[in-house]
Amino acid sequence: MPGVNIIAEGSRKILTTDADGQFNVLALPGDFLRFTFVGYFERFLRVTEPLTDVRVVMNTALEELDEVLVLGYSETRRSDLTGAVSPVKSENLNKNVSSNVTNMLIGQVAGLQVWPGGWAPGSGGQVQIRGGGGVGSASSPLWVVDGFPMSGNPLNNLNPEDIETIEILKDASATAIYGASAGNGVVLVTTKRGEFKSLKVNYSLKLTSQKLGPVPEMLDPEEYMLESNAIGKELWLIENKIGVYGPNTEADILAKGIDPFKPKYSELYIRNFQGGTDWLDEMIRLGIVEEHNLSVSGGGKRTRVMGSLSYYKQAGVIIKSGYERWLGRLNFDHHFSDSWQAEFRMSAKYSEKPGIKITDEVFQGSGTVNGALLFSPLLPIYDENGEFSVMPERPHQPNPVSLFEIQNDATGINFNNFGRVTWSPIEGLKTKVSFGLNSTTSETRYLLPTTTYLGKVQNGMARWTESKVNNISFDFSSTYTGETTSGDEYGIMAGYAFQKVRWENIKAFKNNLGKNEVSWWMLEKGTIDGQEFEIGAWERTLASLFTRFNYTFRERYLLTMTMRFDGSSKFSESNRFALFPSMALAWKVGDEDFLKNWKALSSLKLRLGVGQVGDEGISGSYKTLYYEDDAYVIGEERQVGSVVFQSGNPDLRWEVSTEVNFGMDFSFFDNRVNGSLDVYTKWVDGLLAYAEPQSWEERGLKPYNIGSTVSRGFELAINTVNINKGGFRWNSSFNIFGYEDYWRKMDEQIAKKNYQSDSDPLYPHFYYESDGLVMPGEELPHMPSAVPGDVKLKDINADGKLDHHDMINGGNSQPDFQLGFGNEFYWKNFDLKVYTYGKFGFVRTNNVALTFTTRVDKLYSVGANRSVDIKDRWNSENQTSEMPSGMLSRYGYGDYFDENISFLRIRNITLGYTLPEGKIKGIRNLRLYLDLSNPDFVTNYKGLDPEFDGNGQYPSQRSYTLGLNLSL
Repeated sequence: MPGVNIIAEGSRKILTTDADGQFNVLALPGDFLRFTFVGYFERFLRVTEPLTDVRVVMNTALEELDEVLVLGYSETRRSDLTGAVSPVKSENLNKNVSSNVTNMLIGQVAGLQVWPGGWAPGSGGQVQIRGGGGVGSASSPLWVVDGFPMSGNPLNNLNPEDIETIEILKDASATAIYGASAGNGVVLVTTKRGEFKSLKVNYSLKLTSQKLGPVPEMLDPEEYMLESNAIGKELWLIENKIGVYGPNTEADILAKGIDPFKPKYSELYIRNFQGGTDWLDEMIRLGIVEEHNLSVSGGGKRTRVMGSLSYYKQAGVIIKSGYERWLGRLNFDHHFSDSWQAEFRMSAKYSEKPGIKITDEVFQGSGTVNGALLFSPLLPIYDENGEFSVMPERPHQPNPVSLFEIQNDATGINFNNFGRVTWSPIEGLKTKVSFGLNSTTSETRYLLPTTTYLGKVQNGMARWTESKVNNISFDFSSTYTGETTSGDEYGIMAGYAFQKVRWENIKAFKNNLGKNEVSWWMLEKGTIDGQEFEIGAWERTLASLFTRFNYTFRERYLLTMTMRFDGSSKFSESNRFALFPSMALAWKVGDEDFLKNWKALSSLKLRLGVGQVGDEGISGSYKTLYYEDDAYVIGEERQVGSVVFQSGNPDLRWEVSTEVNFGMDFSFFDNRVNGSLDVYTKWVDGLLAYAEPQSWEERGLKPYNIGSTVSRGFELAINTVNINKGGFRWNSSFNIFGYEDYWRKMDEQIAKKNYQSDSDPLYPHFYYESDGLVMPGEELPHMPSAVPGDVKLKDINADGKLDHHDMINGGNSQPDFQLGFGNEFYWKNFDLKVYTYGKFGFVRTNNVALTFTTRVDKLYSVGANRSVDIKDRWNSENQTSEMPSGMLSRYGYGDYFDENISFLRIRNITLGYTLPEGKIKGIRNLRLYLDLSNPDFVTNYKGLDPEFDGNGQYPSQRSYTLGLNLSL
């Protein structure tokens, strides 16, 4: 193979194989030769005697069948897996500038659905494995870091460069050993370790600029005034039923003494107007991100250590928004002897997130971004008194620039401390004792000064919130592996696990603070009738017994059986405990004699798994929960009392998932093509969710088992080495998956709407079906108040009424199928990587059009701006338009703004150059690269972005990154 680098360790001399893969090197007995090539695993050769001819085999990075994995308290070879498990290697992470590892998983694994958390600094995404099969929090997988279960998604607390592997456990046979909370899959994260007898120093730098993505084009001042006049005229015609809106003429109305329509803005005023403000332009900037990572790893004969520090700082594209994060980690492993070893994992995170309210408590929930777009373009930033200007017709809507005066800062602190001791008293027996403590504290400080309109109304307001989550875990397990006299391998494992999670929350609120110099922490100021204080807490305990048996017969037939017995404090004593069994079979059919002559086949394994796993699926428990509140004034003093925020349900029981999975793992042409195919069916019974209590005597939400569902899906993943010739290499990775989630049964009282059936999709999209626009003179018995230009809705059952009987399910909000496609090109020391992903066949509402082209009457009545698209709306002078008039309609718009969407997005394009090893003394590796993130997408969606068009969401960005990786 040409272009392989050969380094004689010690001399640092570097050679390269010729076009035929031949090489000559002078080495002495005892020397080490290291062979490296991009896309292949390193090979080491120790020279023990003089050699004149040696053949070195380079294994591709795809050839990982003998890799040892830690899955479910014990180790197994990847080639011996019987369940559906998909890996994500560290080299496949960190390929974009996101601060959250969750977003880096997008498009990487078949069956792993990642919903990005938006574009706001520090935001993270949500993960579902095989759709989850549940609703709300019940659809989240179990997260396990270095063998320790976490109480939530921990990836935002991890440095991507500290991660060695991420394993996605998808079917019940793979997840059953984790029992409770594993009903929606398991994500195993393993962090890096040091290496024995080595020392490595790694540093990486990323510098990123971020540019605002597409936003709606709004009316400029002249267009704004012209459209306001036109809308006002149309409202006058509708009110007086003139022309297309009724039998009257303007002359008839004037004859009755009704005043003629008077434009809001005269032609002279419009022609001479100067000034105004582009509010969004006042709120945006070029976003800047910098990230530094430093790690040192190494070890001696019995000890290995890895330590790392990371700093991430982002200044968002919206002024005053940002995110700053410090991460530290220390991984320590020590072998006291051949039978005793210990490992410790310690990590810490501190983050600060300054910013303004993007979506809450501003503009009645529309958020800062929408607020800037909707604010009148005629107004200056400040009025003649030097105060922030407000719209005269709507003074309660704050000036967008005034929102920068609001303090809305959040800090987070996270500590993880894990320890494990392993004892191997005899060959084949391994006993592990593990202990972990995870602690997270988050604090939010909110100050609304009197310089803002809302702050002026409340005479200054401050709020402080602190939440704490402590997660303690302990487990003990023993594993024995051995061989029978016939050479068959077997293993048996048994253990006990305990976990306790406690959550606490404190919130203080006060208004009437007065002066702007008052800060959020001066809550003792203000008046007694403007304060609130709340305290809440809950805890959950889980105890489990588990066992697993493995048997490999003749190295080709594999059996895995698992049993787990869980008890959770979230359920009453009568429903507290549950047993979850599973079994999986695998057949290495590629090793059979009848396939050995198939030269193209490298390996082929068939898998069949069936099992059950449980899920607690709710944040509280079966009990009635209270919080302390001092919101009531009795006499002249505030009194503290208890308030119900969750009603109890002693009949609550486990959510149970039963799954059958058939799969195959395959590789061809010396592993140049490999992959896996899985098909599965999953039944979920006792689906857990919160709903309104059915009794008027109860308060707050109440946990229920609301029904049962069924999921069916497929997953295909393929990795290929397309070209490997003459120093040029092209790798591809492709995955595609799809699934359907349907109800089997819904609780009639709790879950089912009167227009739903028991066989509906789990994520349906119900609406009234639109049928064009109401035309002049058209009479609709089921829409008696409709006027021309309104959206016409279908009376499905033709009963002359518009009610729930006319609602239809127009599609699923979940995609029919999703895919990820990556291509990596290597030529000499250059590399080019392109990653794409797509989602196809899901229904969503075009929120941009719904927000900025409807209720155009508000432009005239209260001055709220609209997009330029409204110039093409239906009106009395534009009756051929297919766009609704946008006037207030009691019937809404039905499915007019709903679209069946598909898209394919380029996630990253990266061009890199790696300096040949040995060129600079003391440098092991040096790589420079340029990365373009979110450059473009292809879609049939008519809005701005098929993934992120939410009402008031942080706007999308395109990112440009310059990066450096250095290893010593």
